[in-house]
Amino acid sequence: MPYNSDGEYIYPSQKNDSKAVRDFDGTWEEPRVNEAGIGITGARPNIEQVREYSGDDVFRRIKNSGEILSIMGAVVDDIIGHGIKKFEYVGRTDNAENPGKRNKEDAKDFWRENQELIADGIMDAMAMGDGYWYKKTLDEEDAEETLRSHVKSNYDFKNEKYVDAATQMMYNKVEDQLNETQDLELVPASTVEHDIDEFGNIERFVQQIGVEEYDLDPDKVIHHSYMNLNGKTYGFTPIAALFAELDMLANAKDYNGIRFDNAAVPNKVFKLPNDGPEGQNFEMVKETVKQYRKLQNKHRDLVLTGDIEIEDLNDTSDMEFSELVDKVTRILLLSWQVPPSRVGGIQGGSGATSSAMAEKGYNKRIKRMQTKYETILNREIFEPMFSVRITFENPDTKEEIRQAERDLRKTEVVKQQMSIGLMNKQDAMQYLDKTRGDIQDLTDEEMREAAQQIGSSQEDMGDDTSVANEPSENTVNQQMTPDSNGGDVINQ
Repeated sequence: MPYNSDGEYIYPSQKNDSKAVRDFDGTWEEPRVNEAGIGITGARPNIEQVREYSGDDVFRRIKNSGEILSIMGAVVDDIIGHGIKKFEYVGRTDNAENPGKRNKEDAKDFWRENQELIADGIMDAMAMGDGYWYKKTLDEEDAEETLRSHVKSNYDFKNEKYVDAATQMMYNKVEDQLNETQDLELVPASTVEHDIDEFGNIERFVQQIGVEEYDLDPDKVIHHSYMNLNGKTYGFTPIAALFAELDMLANAKDYNGIRFDNAAVPNKVFKLPNDGPEGQNFEMVKETVKQYRKLQNKHRDLVLTGDIEIEDLNDTSDMEFSELVDKVTRILLLSWQVPPSRVGGIQGGSGATSSAMAEKGYNKRIKRMQTKYETILNREIFEPMFSVRITFENPDTKEEIRQAERDLRKTEVVKQQMSIGLMNKQDAMQYLDKTRGDIQDLTDEEMREAAQQIGSSQEDMGDDTSVANEPSENTVNQQMTPDSNGGDVINQ
């Protein structure tokens, strides 16, 4: 136990270095999250928690808003990007001519078969705040029954105990494979509830289908949240903060749709103050307008005779509805941090600078979410199943180019400083942000010599002019003479 010179116990908040905590061999008290205190205690021994909004609340609004569907689709597309950039084998490499080749091929096949399901899970997390994938494994009872049928079909045992013994022997050989993930399945987030213990940890996932409840094995559930607030086990989605805006948008569309479809307001009134219903001019105007309404190209000039006044009752110059839609859509974009240029058709910032800043911030967020899902998928699927680590393709090509240029310049600094002895191997690894496994096993002297050789070979290469004037094997017998413009002419 860590104590100071006066014999007083040093709490972590009192210490000036981390040694007190490292030397502490006791058990730290686990904090109780607020969620456990306000949860609803049910008949079960653990605590049942309730999501703040229902799936009906969310999906009813999503289905009525093409704007929010477009925004969510853009975010999911950018997270998935162009797919997987790299499948890196991280398993054992000893005694293998081409280590990991089969593993990477299997991982690629798994990705091709499940990439849409993975994208749907991310969309579910954006809609409900949570997403759930379920790792399907071989069922123990089904496996045992299959093995028993195989034994009976291929072996002629007279006694049932020999069938049991043979089945058990085969079962022991495949027992390790029973818990291995065979496939992936999407669990609708709106059907899943969490049961938590007194510390707020999820102990049980319950899927509610109608009036039936089904337990989901926590070890097989991959739970991911769009964002977490206030230590809740349930994630949160910006849609829950946009209910008012989405309802306003839907009501505006409904109102204008009903107005145009059912209001029965004529577009124009033709007034003929000097003609009655039986007048010749009245019949001529009525028939002329009737014929013009049938024409495919309706916007034509109309010439009428007599005393006629025309009044427009359906003035479409009023753009309040359009402005309202744009205003609400900009709020939706802001909540998801999506730049207006990403979905198109919406006027965004005040200029090119603000638009570029919005796009840069959005790309950073997408990259952070890509890193999050890379970690989840690698930890839960690709590393345990295939000994492979995946990396998503960055959709921000400009940022990729900038990073490549930065790495090239940093490499040039290392090469120059190591060649003159100003940097050792450890300094180079730290400067380049590389681990020992990223750099082959070379000593400081060997790396210095390699840097010097690279530097000298680049000096021998010369500049563009010297390389361009260097005679090749095909031009040994050719003579270079200047032309009248100062250029070179090759004479045979």
